[in-house]
Amino acid sequence: MLPIFPNVIVPAFSTPYVGLIFVWPFLLVAFVAEVLAFGVFNRTAKLWKLFFYIFLANLVSSLTGIVIGSILPSGYDSDWRPTGAYAVYATFSWVGAYILSVLIEYALLYATRHRNGFSRLRAGVISGNTVSYVICAGAYYFLYF
Repeated sequence: MLPIFPNVIVPAFSTPYVGLIFVWPFLLVAFVAEVLAFGVFNRTAKLWKLFFYIFLANLVSSLTGIVIGSILPSGYDSDWRPTGAYAVYATFSWVGAYILSVLIEYALLYATRHRNGFSRLRAGVISGNTVSYVICAGAYYFLYF
């Protein structure tokens, strides 16, 4: 059963970043799946480096997404009630978050690729993020709809 947190206002474009924060097991499964999917393309990299740098990339992209999401339209009216646009914004925010995550993670891992033995970055980053976003978006849909 999901806990209910009254008076929590989540701007529509921040949905991918805070929508699952209270049900962290889904986030943990998505993170491990992302690391494993990335690892398929980087078999020579050390596992702890995969976990560390992918965690760091996810942290940077999440913080960036929260900041960006807080300055975009919230989807609420002046009385803080969700408008019809909220669902549209929240849905498209997942696409934006995915793109942002791929770009930031690729840039960070590209910058450290020689030191960490990362190769085939494009395939690894896209597959890892696709797997994790399918898990997170699926969990979000299952839990909240």
